[in-house]
Amino acid sequence: MRPILAPGRADAIEIAILNIAVLKPPAVQNQLLKLGVLMLVSKRSVVMRNHFAAPDETIQIRDFESLQAWTQQLYSIVQPRNLSNVQFELRELSDEQNRSVSALANGWRTACGCASGSFLMSVTVVSLIANHFVSGRHFVDIGMRQVGTLVGMAIIAALVGKLIGLLWARWRLLRLATKTRVRMAELTRVTNTNMS
Repeated sequence: MRPILAPGRADAIEIAILNIAVLKPPAVQNQLLKLGVLMLVSKRSVVMRNHFAAPDETIQIRDFESLQAWTQQLYSIVQPRNLSNVQFELRELSDEQNRSVSALANGWRTACGCASGSFLMSVTVVSLIANHFVSGRHFVDIGMRQVGTLVGMAIIAALVGKLIGLLWARWRLLRLATKTRVRMAELTRVTNTNMS
């Protein structure tokens, strides 16, 4: 089994870990996979995972095993910007479907949560200002306490909105991976039925 290094920075330590890991029995490789040290791409190759991966690193999904490895990466706690680019090359899907799924996955991978953070912050600011005037207070009643509350609530709303946006993007990636896996299973089942 010949290891393949992932694109990006590869130093002597990564090469040594990769070469040692390839020689380990599958049980040890699975343990290393759980720890996030390795990502199995197929039965014949092992790719070193760097949690500070270069943004241009690309995972090629060609079979069920590589799709499963990508799904496990999605379940790990990794910042969205550190998720690898994905290129689907599944035999079960057409070229157009592979490009479409790749574009969806890479679009959601780069989601930063800014839109949902901005929206929630705007709604919060407008609501607080409207509440101030609807409750019978006037413009001259605004003091440092009200301004501090407005700024504090706006910051909290922006952070919560950003977190919601990031979680929503990750959920969509996981749903895409699940739907792709189900689609692959259906197409494989149909192909096997037709061959029988």
